[in-house]
Amino acid sequence: MTLALLTGCAGQVASPGYGGVAPRHTEVEGMRFVLRLKADRAEVVRVSPMFPPNFEEVARRGQIAVARESGCRPEWVIGDPSMLEIGLSCHGAAAPKTPRGRHVACDLLAAAGQPWCG
Repeated sequence: MTLALLTGCAGQVASPGYGGVAPRHTEVEGMRFVLRLKADRAEVVRVSPMFPPNFEEVARRGQIAVARESGCRPEWVIGDPSMLEIGLSCHGAAAPKTPRGRHVACDLLAAAGQPWCG
């Protein structure tokens, strides 16, 4: 019962810094996300189950989702397999400085042949 309540709320409340930003629901390769997009950053919450959680796979799909929804180039990712923050380069502007924390550069997507990387 508790698990059902927690998964039902996933992605419904924004983290600090994303309050008031409208959520967007999207799916990439069967993985569902709630996105909140700002000018140069995005919050990505994975709302579909994954066992075992895999940061690299969630980050890859999260970057694809953000690029599709924003039209911007993902430059860095920090977070964990349930919630990510992605720095964006939009309209030729530089992405914000990468915060400290675990991150994956766009190189991960370039290796997968994504058109906005490389």
